[in-house]
Amino acid sequence: VWQDIPAVVKQHPQSSAGEFLDEAERIVKMLSFHPSIVLWTVYNEGWGQPSDELATAAITAKLRGIDPTRLINSLSGINFNAVKPNYDIGVGSSIDIHHYPEPGRVKYNDFRFSVAGEYGGISYYIKDHSWDFKRCHGYGPDVESADKLITAYQNYQNQVGEISEGDSYGISASVYTEITDVETECNGLLTYDRIFKVEARKIYNINKQLVDKYAERFQQTDTDTSTTDEHGLNRDPVTKESGLFELKFF
Repeated sequence: VWQDIPAVVKQHPQSSAGEFLDEAERIVKMLSFHPSIVLWTVYNEGWGQPSDELATAAITAKLRGIDPTRLINSLSGINFNAVKPNYDIGVGSSIDIHHYPEPGRVKYNDFRFSVAGEYGGISYYIKDHSWDFKRCHGYGPDVESADKLITAYQNYQNQVGEISEGDSYGISASVYTEITDVETECNGLLTYDRIFKVEARKIYNINKQLVDKYAERFQQTDTDTSTTDEHGLNRDPVTKESGLFELKFF
């Protein structure tokens, strides 16, 4: 889970900046015991983000101090940066770009990995299973059948695989938009009332192809077969060369 800090659409006035920080601190502390959360997202597409870049750096540092164990995405969608569009402030664990409909890519920077934070948006409208059918819209192509949705989804996931190959512009993570319809946004793989628009197995198989392709990079070659590390903790066998834990998918 990548957990967002809820924000308003417009920039926070100075009077509410303290309240936003207080809520962010309480959310991180309250949810920090959930092992499913691997990353905190501070701002999304500049919503509520101050125009002063130091403010974004400050709240990132504050949350890092509260929870140093997780990654932080300071701004999901740097192309919507409130400081300056397409401007990387240089803080947080990742550099995240939003691009529709095909996945975009952005160059990573030192230890900060690059992410296709939003892409896709394939719209398949299903009457009687929408929040407001007449107002349905999406961010990608409109399709008229489950088969066409699957074909388009396969195409975009193939593109994720292709752009992940690059050494300097390859991405390390991708987030398809989106899992379910959200009110008038009807570009989910499930409807607003959580009915699959397509067979779940087909989505699983497409995703598994992508996962399997890159899992091959971490196959063991020279294996340390000991089951405890230097601290006496149990572990899976690791590759001596990379130091990476063996990948297991359930």
